[in-house]
Parts: sequence; C-alpha cells; structure tokens
Amino acid sequence: MTMVIDNLWEKQKPIPEKLDVLKKDFAEGKVPELPYFMIGNRAIKSKIQSVLEDIDGSRMQTCLLTADYGQGKTNLVKYLQLYFKNHEALNTKVLYQCANIDQYDMFMVLLRQLQLHTLDKLQELFESLRGNEELVQQLANNFDDEFAAIRDYSLALVSKDRPSGELRELLLLGTGQLYTKRTFEKLQIQSFSNYERRCILALFLNVLSYGNYYYIFAIDELENVYNRSEKRLSMLLTTYRDLLDMFNKINGHLLFVCTTPAFELETVNPPFYSRI
Repeated sequence: MTMVIDNLWEKQKPIPEKLDVLKKDFAEGKVPELPYFMIGNRAIKSKIQSVLEDIDGSRMQTCLLTADYGQGKTNLVKYLQLYFKNHEALNTKVLYQCANIDQYDMFMVLLRQLQLHTLDKLQELFESLRGNEELVQQLANNFDDEFAAIRDYSLALVSKDRPSGELRELLLLGTGQLYTKRTFEKLQIQSFSNYERRCILALFLNVLSYGNYYYIFAIDELENVYNRSEKRLSMLLTTYRDLLDMFNKINGHLLFVCTTPAFELETVNPPFYSRI
C-alpha cells in the first residue's frame, strides 16, 4: 500500500489565525513558526517523500537528519506539520518535540507523545475492538516472544467483562502515566516494567494504523542530550536501535530525528551507528 501525497513541496495555505504572526516574523527576518514553503534541498525532499508515501505500510520507518545550525532542519519538520494539517484526509499528524535531556528511553519518549496527543483516539479505537480478542492478539505479534508479557494487559483492553470506565486507566497504565502497585492491583493486571512497555508501544501503534491513523514522531535537537551527557545520549541511541529492531512488528508510522554534527555517532554508540 502506498499513500498518495500530492503537491507535497508546493506552497501550502497558511493557517488563517497565524497570518499576523507570519507577517511579523517576515518583517523581523525570522523563519515563521509554520513555514508554508520550502526552497531547495531537492535530494532531501525526494527521499522524505518516498518515505512518507510508505507511512501506511507494513513496517515502521525512521529518518535521521544531520545538518549544521541554521540549515533548516526544524523548518522542514514544521513545514511537514503544516502540510498534514492542510491535508486532514491523509489522517497523518506530526508530533513535534525537542529532545528531552532527562528522558533517554526512546520507547518512553514515544509513549509520552501518544499519551499527550492520541489518548482519546486510542480509547475510541479500543472501544471499537471490545470483545475482539483475536484481532488484538494479531496486533500484539500473536503474543510471541517478548509480547507474551503483555498478553493479560492486551486482552484486558478489549475485555467485555470490564467496565468501560476502566479503559482510560488501562491506557495510562500502558503509557507509564500510572505505574503504582496499587493501580495494578486495582485493575487486576500483573505488573510490568518499562521494558515490557516497548511491546505496548508496538500494540498502540498497530491499533492506530489499523484505524488508518498515522504519526510522524519528530524529535529535534538531539545534540541537546549529548551536551548534557554523552552517556545519556548513548543510552537513548541504544533504545533507538532496539526500536529499529522492532520495526518489522509495527505497521506504519515514522520516527524523524534531527541533530547537528556536534558529536560522532560512531564514537558515542558504535552499534547504533552500524545499524543506521
């Protein structure tokens, strides 16, 4: 399956309520918050378009964009954000954030984004799957290998016997917002750690793609983590590599990471460098 993305790099229609801000940005020589046109960089545009056209495919994807300060990395991501706002029929959204120097687990970074931006949609989709244990099993890699650890949790999300009011709490348990022993006991769910939540991330993303909703997780300024601690960046890149290994278990979506060449990937995390 290939998503049809028309006129991706043509001028976009600015958001009406942002027009005054756009005018002031241009008057002061600033790049607008949501730029509505992109100049040059044909090779990068071509590569990104080919990746986006497969965002509804059978495998998650990633792009790691490295460029010096002022070369337009953030500009490009913000442009994509505007494009998909102007093309709502594609059911694709850009979830943008600067790299969090205090969070160095890529799985938890993405789960946090889902919690902030898609919780209502996830709740709606799981409600529609109520009683469909066979489908949820398929979306959770048939509970094979490490996915066996989330079997009870996955089935609880679609159980007919549970009050519908518990669903939101179950979702927050999966994202990590709720994590106390008391919550697990209240919901009668066997406790799990952040390690098992990587499988929950895959389940959530598969449920979203099953509902034809796709997300571009845009993480900007990765160098900020390096500036805080090279060890933290290495830990983040290790979980990034672990996520790459799970891409064949996740249908669609895109992880788009931007950084400056402030560090050498080959030195900070050789295994990640060899993989990417």
